[in-house]
Amino acid sequence: MKNLWIQTEHAFVTWVVDLTEVKNDPYALLSFLEKVLDAGSRHEIFTVLKAPEINFERDRDTELYDFLNDIFQARKVVDLFAFTGAAMAPGTPLSSTVQAKVAWFDANSKCTENLCSDLATVLQSLEPVEGSIPSGFMKHLPPIRITGLRLTYYDDASESSNYSTDHAVMIYFAIHSDIWFPWIYGSAHPLCDHKHMFDNRELALKHTPRLNDFLQEVSTFVTQIGGTWNINILETGKDVINWLDSKGFIDLTPQMPELVMPESAYEAEWF
Repeated sequence: MKNLWIQTEHAFVTWVVDLTEVKNDPYALLSFLEKVLDAGSRHEIFTVLKAPEINFERDRDTELYDFLNDIFQARKVVDLFAFTGAAMAPGTPLSSTVQAKVAWFDANSKCTENLCSDLATVLQSLEPVEGSIPSGFMKHLPPIRITGLRLTYYDDASESSNYSTDHAVMIYFAIHSDIWFPWIYGSAHPLCDHKHMFDNRELALKHTPRLNDFLQEVSTFVTQIGGTWNINILETGKDVINWLDSKGFIDLTPQMPELVMPESAYEAEWF
C-alpha cells in the first residue's frame, strides 16, 4: 500500500485573500473571480462542475464566470465563492462539485493521474483492508476548497449595501489532504509514529507544481488589485509550516527529514 496520504476535516493549509480594500469596486472583485476560475481550469486544480446554490451545471450552462457576471448585471450581486456551498462536501445538500487532476497509486501500485472530485472516495476504493483506514482520515472533500461570500450593491454599483465599512471581505483557499506534500507521516499506516516520514515525492511532483502555479498566479493578481494574500495560521497544521517556502507555497525540494521510514515499512500488514 503506497497511498499513505489522508484527507481530514481540518485543513492542512489555508490561504486567505483579503479584498476589504477593494470591496466598493465590484468590477475589481469580478476580475478577481474571473482570474481564479480561469487559472483554476487552466492548471486543472479547480473546475466547477455543479453549483446548486446558483443552479449552475457546467454541461448545461455557459461558462461559470459569464453565468456569475449575468447574476451581477441582473441583481447587482457579486458572488465571491459563496456559490460553492460552505461545506463543499460531496453529496451534501447545495454543495458544489469541483474537480482537479491529482496523482495517486492504483491497485497495482502504479502512479496514475486522474480528474477527481473527492479524494476520500479514491482512498476508500484503494483501502488495503476494509476498515483499516479510520473514517476521520477519509473526509469527503474536493482536492481544494475555495469558499467566500456574496456582496450586494446599490443600483449605482459603487458601494456594497450589505456590509459595514469595517467588515472584512475574505476568501479562503484550503487543502485538506497531505497528498500535496513531498514527505508525509502516513497517519493511517500501522507503523506510523508521527516522527518517521514516508516519501510522497512521486505523487507530489505530479500535481503540486500545478497547485503552486495556480496559487502563485492568483496571489500575484490579488496584490495587483489592492488585496492581500496570507496563510491563515489558525487554520493551518503546525507541522505543515515546515513544508512551505518563504512565500507560503509548497516547497517540493526541502531538506530530507531526519527520520525516514525504511522501505520495509511499505510491506507492513494492514488490519
